[in-house]
Amino acid sequence: MASLLGAGLLSAAPSLEQLAEDPYWLRLLRTEAEQPRVMLDTTLVAFASQAPLGNQHALCLYPARAHWLREQRPDLAEQWPSVSCPEFESWLRDLKPERVTLVYASDFAGNPSSLFGHTLLRIDSENQQNDLLAYAINFSANSGGVGGLSYALAGMTGRFPGSFSLLPYYDKVREYNDLESRDLWQYELNLTPAEAKHMARVYWDWRQQKTAYYFLRENCSYELLGLLDATRPSLNLQARFKGAVIPTDTVREIVSAGLVKQVSWRASANTRLQTQVTRNSQAVNHAVVEMLSTRTLAPLQTLAPIEQAQALELAHDEQYRRFNRDQRSDYGPWFRQLLMARNRVPIAEQRPQPSTPNTRPEQSHRTARTGVGFQQSSQGESVLLHYRPAYHDVLDDPAGYRPGSRVSVLETTLRLDVTPTGKQRLGLERFTLLAVDTFTPVDALATPLSWTAFLGAEPVLSEGDSPRWHTQTSFNASAGLTTALNSTNYCHGQLAWVNRYEAGHGLDSRVGPRLGCFGQWPALALQWQVDSRYLAGAGRASRETELGLQWGINRDNALRLQWQQSERDARRDRLSLSWLRYF
Repeated sequence: MASLLGAGLLSAAPSLEQLAEDPYWLRLLRTEAEQPRVMLDTTLVAFASQAPLGNQHALCLYPARAHWLREQRPDLAEQWPSVSCPEFESWLRDLKPERVTLVYASDFAGNPSSLFGHTLLRIDSENQQNDLLAYAINFSANSGGVGGLSYALAGMTGRFPGSFSLLPYYDKVREYNDLESRDLWQYELNLTPAEAKHMARVYWDWRQQKTAYYFLRENCSYELLGLLDATRPSLNLQARFKGAVIPTDTVREIVSAGLVKQVSWRASANTRLQTQVTRNSQAVNHAVVEMLSTRTLAPLQTLAPIEQAQALELAHDEQYRRFNRDQRSDYGPWFRQLLMARNRVPIAEQRPQPSTPNTRPEQSHRTARTGVGFQQSSQGESVLLHYRPAYHDVLDDPAGYRPGSRVSVLETTLRLDVTPTGKQRLGLERFTLLAVDTFTPVDALATPLSWTAFLGAEPVLSEGDSPRWHTQTSFNASAGLTTALNSTNYCHGQLAWVNRYEAGHGLDSRVGPRLGCFGQWPALALQWQVDSRYLAGAGRASRETELGLQWGINRDNALRLQWQQSERDARRDRLSLSWLRYF
C-alpha cells in the first residue's frame, strides 16, 4: 500500500517539461532563457554530481534553485549527494535574516546614476539592536571609472554590466545620508522570516551574475523588484512596468501591493544641519562661521550659555560633515576642542529633530507625463503633443521631491501647425535628451554652487529681417548661486553658456547672465517660474525670457501656462496652455 501511495504522489508531481516552463523557474534564471529545459537538465545533472567539489558544488552555488526543485520533486532530490556548504552556511548563519526593509534614497544630482533616487533592500537579523548593524542588498552599475556625460549616455544604452552586492548598511547610510546628504525613507515589509531567508538564498544564486544595466529600465529598482518576486512569487511586481522604471514609482507599487508594515524617515546630514541653522539666531550662526574659519572658541564669548551650546553643537556637526567630505587628518585636535568645550556648558542637548516631510515619495506625482496643448505665436496657431517618461521639473508639484530640481530625460513635444491654406504640418517643437537643474540655496554655513545642463533641441528665434521660431540643436550650461526668499520661493543668478547648431549656419556660441526666480503658493496649488537670459556672441546679442505657471488640479492632472519672448533683430512672443496628465 505504501508503494501505491508513493506511486500516486510521484504521478502527481510536475514533469520536467512542466518544471522548465514554470514561471518561477524562469524567474530564478533571471534571463529570457531560450532553452529553459536545457538549463533545467544541466542544473539537475550538476546537483546529482558526486564529485567532491566542496563550496563549488552546484548545490552550494545555487541554494534557491535547489530549495525550489526539492519542493517540486523530492524524488529527484533523493538522488542528490549530501553536500556540506560551509561558505554559504556560515554566511547565512551570520546574516540571520528575519525581516526585510526597502530603503529609498532621495535623488542626488552629483551622480548620473542617482538622478532619480535609489533603492536597496535591508536585511534585518533577529535580535538586531540597531538598524546600522544590518546588511543591505544593492544592485548597481559597474562603470569601470567612466564618468560625466559619457556615464549617463552609456547607462541609458545598457553599456554597463550590473550586479548585486551585499554591504553593511552603515556604509550605505554614510554614503547617502552623510556624504551625499540624501534623506532615507525606510519601508519595513511584511515578509515572513521564512521569506527573508529565501530572499537570502536567491541573492546567493544571483550574486555572481551580470546583466546589462539601463538607467531607465533594468536598474536598481527593477532588479530589486525581481528579487522580491522571487521571494514571494504571487507579487509579480516587475510585470507592473511596461516602460521606464523609476525608483519612486517602484516604491508606489510596493505600497500598493500591500507589502509595507510601517514607514520611517532618516534625515540626511544636510537636513539636520539646516534644521539647526533655521532654529538658531543670526548671532549663533555667525559665531559658528567664525569658529570654523579661525578654529578658535573666542566667538563664544558674546553668547549666552544656551547659545554657546547651540553654537558648539552646530560647529561640531558641520566640521564632521567637512571631515567626511575631504578626510583631512588635522581635524582631530579641533574636534576634541569642540567636544571638551561643549562638555563644559551645563545645558542639555540643543539639537532639534527635523520634522518628517508631509509627503512621502509614493505620495508624490507620478514620474511619467503626457499632455496636449494649444500654442499661439507670430507664426500662427499650433496644437502641442507632449510626452516625458521621467522625471520632474520646477513647475511640477514639488511635494515629495527635492526643492528646486529638474531631471528630464527623453522629453518630447511635437507641434501640429495649421497653415493658412488649411493643411496640417507635424514638426518637432522641443526634444530633451537630458536636462538637469539643481538650485541649492546658500545659507549661513555654505555657499553651494547651483548649476544646470541641457542637451537636446529647443525653439529659437532666427536672425534677419523676418525672424521666425525654429527648433535648433542645443547644449546649454550655467552655474551660479541661489538664495531662498522663504521656505518655498527662491531666486538665482548664474553665468550661462549656450551652444546651438543649425544646419547650414554652423555653431552659434553665446554667453551671458541668467537670472530667475521660482517657487510655489501651496494654498493655490500653483507653481511659478520666471527665467531671463541676456546672451552675447557672434552677431547681435539676444535676450530670452520665459514665464511658467502651473495649477495642480489634483495629483495626476495639471494645467500649465507658458510664455516665451525672444529678442534678436526683432521681438517675438509665444504663448501656450497645456493640460498635463501624470501616470
